[in-house]
Amino acid sequence: MSVATLEKPKNRRRNGALLLPDPPPLLNGDHLTVPEFERRYWAMPEIKKAELKPRTDGVIRIRIFPGLWLDVRALLAGDEDKVSRVLEKGLRSAEPAAFVKRRAGAK
Repeated sequence: MSVATLEKPKNRRRNGALLLPDPPPLLNGDHLTVPEFERRYWAMPEIKKAELKPRTDGVIRIRIFPGLWLDVRALLAGDEDKVSRVLEKGLRSAEPAAFVKRRAGAK
């Protein structure tokens, strides 16, 4: 039985800033752990990072993706059922349809 060896990722620099190696692409059905999500998030220096604040009900409603609602408390507690219910509720709300309608009119 042979054991495959992985090369240690090489760190890169751009404008003096240390860049982490590109993470492998996600495949359908992949699940991210919190540490893996954070590693991928910080490995993308070109994206604008913003702090999202939940509403009083603990749900974050993402403005750039209407209907994407995340229950922070349930997410941090690992309550996948509640996270899924809140997300589905957001996707069934009027926000996604209004967004699609606005985008269709913008063409």
